[in-house]
Order: sequence, then C-alpha cells, then structure tokens
Amino acid sequence: MLIPAVPGSLRLTTTTTGIASAALGTLVRGGGDVGVTKGRFSMIDLIEATLDQTGPGEEWCTTWTPGITDFERIGRLLQAGTVTKFFLLVDRSTPGRQPQYVQRILDICGPDAIRMSRTHMKVSLIRAGDWRVSIRGSLNLNTSPRCENIDICDDARVFDHFLRVFDEVSETVPPGLHASPGAVDAGFSGLMEAMSDDRRAAFTDKHAGLSSLKWKGSER
Repeated sequence: MLIPAVPGSLRLTTTTTGIASAALGTLVRGGGDVGVTKGRFSMIDLIEATLDQTGPGEEWCTTWTPGITDFERIGRLLQAGTVTKFFLLVDRSTPGRQPQYVQRILDICGPDAIRMSRTHMKVSLIRAGDWRVSIRGSLNLNTSPRCENIDICDDARVFDHFLRVFDEVSETVPPGLHASPGAVDAGFSGLMEAMSDDRRAAFTDKHAGLSSLKWKGSER
C-alpha cells in the first residue's frame, strides 16, 4: 500500500454514490484515496473529476478493451483542451472484438497515440502542472454496476513507475490497431525484461526502499 508523503493524507472510502467527484472528494498534494465503490461511475468519470481539480493535463490510460462511447468522450476532452495529450494502451483483442470501431478510434486518438499488448491493467495517469496523479483499480472506462476498487494518489514515484511501462510498450510495439500478433507478442515478451543491471541498481539506489520499481524507461 502507498505510504503517503503527508501523514494522514491517505483517505479510506466506501461509497455508493454515482457521482465520481463526490467519491473523489478534494485531492490532497502528496496524498490519496483508497476505496470501494458499487460501480456507479466509470474510470472516465473519475478521470474527468480529477482533471476538474488539477486543470488540463496529459493523460495515459490502459484498459482491457474499451467501447466506442468511451472514445467519443475522450475525443470531446481532447477537443475541449481538458486533455492536452493522450496515450492509450489496450489489449491486443480490441480490434477483433470491435472491428467496426477501429477506424473511428484511430480518427479520435490518432494512430501514434495507441498501442496494443497483452494487458488487463486498468491504470490512468494524469500529469498537470505539478500534479502526478495515478488512478488504479478494477474500473473499466465504462460504467459497470459491480463492486469495484479504486486507488488514487499524487506521487511522482508511483506515476513514474507506471509511466515506464507505457514508455516501453510505445518503443517496442508498432503504433495503432493494426500491428500483427507477432509484433505485439514480441513487444510483450521483452516487456520489463530489458533493463540493464546498471540502470536497475541506479534506480533502486535513487529510490531507497522501493526496490520493486525496476521498470525500463528514462528518468523524469
């Protein structure tokens, strides 16, 4: 579990609200929220509620396989300038599950902003000004009326931890939704395996006590 930078800044919540902003409350610098919901709001709702507090920012998101309505909402956030940069990582099954939406997804996000891998993670990162917000949990981009867990924090270490995964997939898998299964699998095979011993040692020394953070990627 995250140890917050400010004592007492980790808020534990259980909520049945359908309003993401109410569940989120007020973000605290260096703090976070750990909670359980009844699935009455989605990851996109939570992203928008977070951006309402941080102001416009860059967004990285990974989910298993999103729906077209989720992409339309992302498109509106991009057009409004609420999201200033967007990167999406989805499971390689996405084009096969929703072939009729592939071109529309590419039109909204741009092929360079999308990668495929073998993934089931649900993570969103927001970088806005000095904010480095990580949203993790079981929520999909769309609403699903089931018990869901969420874990949100403003912590550059956690942010960079996940950003390294996005960076490495971006470097090792062709962009868009038309990459061959072989290319996607090759990228997945080497994911998180290519970091040299020297870089691992340097990163571990820099973040004493966080030796599990061993992802490849540039320091930020």
